Amino acid sequence: MRAAACENVAVFWGCIVVAVKYRLNEESVAQEDIDGEVIAINFITGAYYSLRDTAADIWRLVVSGSSDEALADAAFLASDLPEARTQVLDFISELVALELLKQHEGQKSGDSEPVFGTPYIAPVIDKFEDMAEFIKLDPIHEVTSAGWPIAAH
Repeated sequence: MRAAACENVAVFWGCIVVAVKYRLNEESVAQEDIDGEVIAINFITGAYYSLRDTAADIWRLVVSGSSDEALADAAFLASDLPEARTQVLDFISELVALELLKQHEGQKSGDSEPVFGTPYIAPVIDKFEDMAEFIKLDPIHEVTSAGWPIAAH
């Protein structure tokens, strides 16, 4: 029983930290991976985002179930940069603040070792709002799980 209570806890340099997992904010965000670039659209704000290189790796690993602490550790080990841990944690916090990700309520047990597909560089998210008014007006995202043309009520 004790192991289950501690499965989301990690120790980093003698400090106890709680690992958190996140999921895609499916209620208002759609995403697509195109040639290694992740494009995410927030249909509520109308903004869309481009994530490349390490940012795209972090996104893929987060939505597949890796915890923030596991990713921060992997970034530190991959880059040997002390600031990599903070960069990853700050980047994930930014994705949450932009309402692209939500904290995963039912924490999945265990954490596989995350592996970056590209050399580590500080993660960057590019935000675009040039089509926001059109995206917010488009009714196609306001549908039930059955899909278009069945509108959500």
